[in-house]
Amino acid sequence: MNNKIFFSIIGVLLLVGGILAVLTFNSDSASAYLTKDEAKNKIQTQFPGEIVELELDEESNKKVYEVEIKGSDRFYELEIDAETGEVLKIEEKLFNNQKVTDNQKNDDIPEVNVSQADDQDDQSKQDKKETKKVEANDDKDEENKSSKKSSIISIDKAKSIAKGLFNGKIDEIELDDDDGLRYYEIEMYSSTEVAELKINAYTGELISISKEKHEDDDDD
Repeated sequence: MNNKIFFSIIGVLLLVGGILAVLTFNSDSASAYLTKDEAKNKIQTQFPGEIVELELDEESNKKVYEVEIKGSDRFYELEIDAETGEVLKIEEKLFNNQKVTDNQKNDDIPEVNVSQADDQDDQSKQDKKETKKVEANDDKDEENKSSKKSSIISIDKAKSIAKGLFNGKIDEIELDDDDGLRYYEIEMYSSTEVAELKINAYTGELISISKEKHEDDDDD
């Protein structure tokens, strides 16, 4: 009888101890992650702009914060370690250049008003002048388009620009086209990161850059 009571008490104590251990473990695990406010503070010290999205997620059995930031001239998309605050992945995209609308183009062309008092000869001369002006402008536009098409920067120039933006070696470079926009797509790597850059093939300006840690580094 006494043995039964003794073993019953031991069983209850073990059960309570197990429950307390689980609760303590969960509490410690939760406290190991950065809070949203802590994550925001770490991000804002490194990246200027407004945080428009911050979400705790899980990727490859690791807790991460997915972050979107709107800067003055570009968007940032980040992935940071929820425990350490280390930036695991970053992508920058420049804002698209605003296109001039047809209405804006028309506003730049001065209107020619012909008074009813002008005689027919003056009207004819004016029409000829306008026709010549339009033809000249058309020829100039064609020359500009032709010049732009032939002024793509060289691969060597694109490589040089890429190396100035990311400290690493070039693995692959390719000239690509997306809706009429020609750009160089460049894959690079360093000892700790891999990167993909898109560079405007006409101007040499950075369109976007995406960087992330090597998968081998994540496993360590």
